[in-house]
Amino acid sequence: MPPSDGQAADNEPSPSVWLAQFTPRNEAARWVKEAEAGTQIIWKKGKTKIDIMRPGDRIVYWRSKTGSSDGGGIVGTGYVVTPELTQRKSGISGVETRVNEFFDDQPVNRDEVLARTGLNDEIKMWSFSLRHIPRDYAEKIDGILRVYGRQGIFPPDDVPVKNGPAGETVFLSDSPQRDQDMLGRMDLAFLLAGRLNLIWDEMNKSDTSDEKARTSPGFVVHVDAPWGGGKTSFANYLSLVLNPYRVRDGRLPSILEALPLNDENSWPEKFRRPWHIVMFNAWQRQHVDPPWWCFYQSIRKQIFEAQAFERNEQQLNPAIPQPNKAFAHPNELLREVSRFWNWATEASWKLFTPQFVKSGLTTLIAVTVAILFYNLGFLEAVLNKDNNSLDFGDWSAAVSAVLAILIGGGSFLWTISATMSSSLLSGSPEAAKNYSLGGGDPLERFRQHFAKVMRAAKRPVLVIVDDLDRCEPDFVVELVRGMQTILTSPRVVFLILGDRDWIEQAFAKTHDAMKDINVGDEHSFGGRFVEKAIQLSIVLPDATDDERADYVRALLGVGHQQSNSEDEVPREQSTFNTFSKIIDAAEREAKAAEKREEVLDDESIALDDKQRILKDLDRAMALRSAADPSAEAAIRHRLEPLCNVLPNNPRQIKRIINVIAFLQESARLRLQVQPQTQRWRQLALWTVLMTEWPQTWAKLAQRPELATLIHKSPQPDLSSSEATGDSQWSIATRSKADVMALLDYPSTSEADDEWADARIDAEAVRFLNRIVQPAGAGQ
Repeated sequence: MPPSDGQAADNEPSPSVWLAQFTPRNEAARWVKEAEAGTQIIWKKGKTKIDIMRPGDRIVYWRSKTGSSDGGGIVGTGYVVTPELTQRKSGISGVETRVNEFFDDQPVNRDEVLARTGLNDEIKMWSFSLRHIPRDYAEKIDGILRVYGRQGIFPPDDVPVKNGPAGETVFLSDSPQRDQDMLGRMDLAFLLAGRLNLIWDEMNKSDTSDEKARTSPGFVVHVDAPWGGGKTSFANYLSLVLNPYRVRDGRLPSILEALPLNDENSWPEKFRRPWHIVMFNAWQRQHVDPPWWCFYQSIRKQIFEAQAFERNEQQLNPAIPQPNKAFAHPNELLREVSRFWNWATEASWKLFTPQFVKSGLTTLIAVTVAILFYNLGFLEAVLNKDNNSLDFGDWSAAVSAVLAILIGGGSFLWTISATMSSSLLSGSPEAAKNYSLGGGDPLERFRQHFAKVMRAAKRPVLVIVDDLDRCEPDFVVELVRGMQTILTSPRVVFLILGDRDWIEQAFAKTHDAMKDINVGDEHSFGGRFVEKAIQLSIVLPDATDDERADYVRALLGVGHQQSNSEDEVPREQSTFNTFSKIIDAAEREAKAAEKREEVLDDESIALDDKQRILKDLDRAMALRSAADPSAEAAIRHRLEPLCNVLPNNPRQIKRIINVIAFLQESARLRLQVQPQTQRWRQLALWTVLMTEWPQTWAKLAQRPELATLIHKSPQPDLSSSEATGDSQWSIATRSKADVMALLDYPSTSEADDEWADARIDAEAVRFLNRIVQPAGAGQ
């Protein structure tokens, strides 16, 4: 690990960055062939001037292209151990470097790096060299690496947003955020992380000896937002929360340390398990067929690397409690044992394919027959010792035995050769077919193996699938289908980032032959497929006015003005701790409501300070609910009056509760919406409408004024010359009793008096859009 320089002192220069370039044909290619985290590489100095090089300088390993399908690019990152020349065993002297991360099988494309950084095109003509690059180019490379889920070059806090004088234009990277949170996404990531931990516990409580339970599908979460809406940044935050222990190079980002990870009530010990984080950029890999095969290779490789090399980098950080002992990082010996066992298990599975076993049995039978012939005397001397002539009477038996041996043995030898040349080449798409060849269910063998690999991972697995909405329809469908039917294990959570409309249209186009099937007015044809594949779909909220203002201030280099009475908030800390210790969610909500009233009635507190105190109280309550199983019970209790408008499908009800649990705390965090208030009740009805009646929801979300038309009485006269398409849509919607029961719930005969204010009108829709923005709805 490079020296932790964090924020360099004013008189101490920041670490330099060097590109270490090689081609697949030169000597360096042999050095990096087995490169992985922790590998030492002595890099030839050549004619490069390294006077300014010092320990801790960053290294970016760069490979030239290997062919038309691989354009080369960034294949790893590391750091300089010492600039003093070190001699290799071969006698070549060079600079000692050490690898942080190496990903030669998934290079960050050269053309994209050149286009997004402005590096000179002569980079493609380098041959085996070290090249110093300026800091501004290095920061752009750092941003690109983080886009692809890599560690980046610099420590988290070493690339700050530089605020210049007011009025001076400051250029910021447009890459996904990981270490700063200008739009309030980190708290939402904490909420989802808590929900995923609860879901993972629920999925894995079954007896692991049950084969059906071991291979049941994982949980699929979809995160939607408009293009550029922060999906990838949100995923970066989520991975930080689920595994803060792998963050290298100094202290954790302040946005992570601000979370209650060391509070047993908000983040219990059983949740302190370092998740395996797997990054998969679908757009980069869509040229591989079948899609699920390269998907598996990425998952397996990243998990095995984490098991072998990932350590608790925050062992000395008091802000982060140590992992649960059941999920603690193993010592070096166990790492090596695990590394060998993983390799041996994978190699044996690849070698002993059904075809290999079948050919082996054929050979065994042939050899058995030959031995039987011999024991029965069929192969005794056929040579007549008296006249040195052949006895053709036994010739046919001898030929049969020899043919049996040759055919069986030849088949076996051919199978070994074929298996070694295809099965053991993990990157070959043909290997995907070879591994299952000969099985009754062609994919059952692979399905069982994947579940076994996930169990061997020991820890929960989060697979982040990015840029799916840039891929071709067939690739999208096969990848999503693979999550549910091939890569099946309850120990995996898939997180899909992408526009939902694009995913639905991909399913519709791929299954075009079935498009005439009637799926109802409220669901699209592709949407019905996606509904089965995704268990939880959330839309990131739009930024609030305050968040947007803070973000613009940061872009302009204008500091945020803090309140002059910061001492008011610490005064409330003991109260927040008291709330955290209340186990039952309903009781906690009641106590918080009392506290809100107390603060609002206290005339000694200034209005601005009241708002800050209540906002901090809402944040404490929201984060406390993330890992609280009783919070879901409280939601079920609040939804009891809606029994008659909820779907009959238990799985669909569970999905609705999961969405409401997330949106409830999102609304509390960002808009101070409290449970059991008018806005909460409208949000609950709106969520049911969004889930069960997506077309109506999308239309109203995009055009809130239509809610006024729906509730208008009497309805427009369709025979009038002034009748419009909106009038027709309004009347058609009014005729749907189930829809109107949600939009005008107080008018239903079963409505509880408490819900008398829950009608969803145009003003309510505009407010609800601030919680659930219609990302791509209706397109």
